[in-house]
Amino acid sequence: MPTPTPDPNAYLRIGSSTYGYYNLDTVVNADSIRATFGRQTTSEQPSPSVLSFTVTRAYDQTAYDFNINDVVEWGLKNGAGTGITRVFYGTVTDINMAVTYWQNGKGYVDYNIMAVGPLTRLQRYYVNSPLSKQYEGDRIFDICSLVGASTSLIETPGGYEVTGVTAAYGPGLGYAQTAAQSGLGLLYEDYDKIRYESYLTRSGRSTSFSLTGNKVEAVNLATTTTITNVVNRVSVAYGSSGGTLSTEYVDTNSQTLYGPLFGTRSTELHNVSDANTQAQQLLKARAYPYAEVTSMVINLENPNLTTTDKNNLLAVRTGQRCTLPLTTVMGTSIDAYIEGYSWELRNRQRILTLYISDHNQNVPYTVWYNVDAAATWNTYATATTTWSDIT
Repeated sequence: MPTPTPDPNAYLRIGSSTYGYYNLDTVVNADSIRATFGRQTTSEQPSPSVLSFTVTRAYDQTAYDFNINDVVEWGLKNGAGTGITRVFYGTVTDINMAVTYWQNGKGYVDYNIMAVGPLTRLQRYYVNSPLSKQYEGDRIFDICSLVGASTSLIETPGGYEVTGVTAAYGPGLGYAQTAAQSGLGLLYEDYDKIRYESYLTRSGRSTSFSLTGNKVEAVNLATTTTITNVVNRVSVAYGSSGGTLSTEYVDTNSQTLYGPLFGTRSTELHNVSDANTQAQQLLKARAYPYAEVTSMVINLENPNLTTTDKNNLLAVRTGQRCTLPLTTVMGTSIDAYIEGYSWELRNRQRILTLYISDHNQNVPYTVWYNVDAAATWNTYATATTTWSDIT
């Protein structure tokens, strides 16, 4: 096996072992490292972040002492090239070993390692006691406190009351995400901590950064406009287990143009007035077709990026608001939310993929009644899964 070229753009720490950014590739296949964060669509709450990478060991090297639950940190070279910005923090959940080459008693072994971020702590904790009626921020805070999860900010009490659950039993993450869904807020990871922001905070956030067209890979820009995103007859489910529907709201002009398109969103809101308000918000945002941006790719080795640009991008977090160039496909820039993102090293280059939504269309958790069962779910896996497969 040829000696790999050391990668100057990243470093990795696994348990007590740190691989500096000048010798990372001597142990870890740097181009195998990939981390994903947040969500790719507003129809779900962010998932725990995931980091995967491959470590290669020669037959005569000491076996590595990676263990389940070891802390993993991954960092990338900062904008000035003088240090490291950490982009992932989590713990090891899976270690898979495979012999990739062996001859005459000599060979190589690959360790494929997966680590997950701090939201996983909520997933592993089971709620097994009644939940009282409370505001959504308070419920999320209580669940995080029970788990002992580190938080950077949980907005309390929140903006909406959620109903009590008399026989609660299940992963804490599910109950926390349902509360966040009911409050139109966002529950996500802030590096090594958990954060919850209300709808008002999210919608009122100022722009974190802006990019111009020559700083984004135009060939990867794409939008989708589909009637699947249109609803003109809307209600919101509320109450225990979402068993009651709000008042139904209708946009008659949209129905004249596109026919009746029914939709709802599931919540555990306590008050019918809140459910009615959210139904009206959903109708206003989704009564007419709009171009939905799916993703864009940014290569941090692009010479058009300034040091400030690079540092802003390395500091990207789910929920940030930014202005991004879409003149290639939309003829304008977009006021966007970052819903999720991924980092990877590709041919020794730092590659960032952003999954974004339009600030003006940001009403999450729509459930569609009129989707063709054969339609592909364009933000799920490899866009080959059909709607009927996941419903």
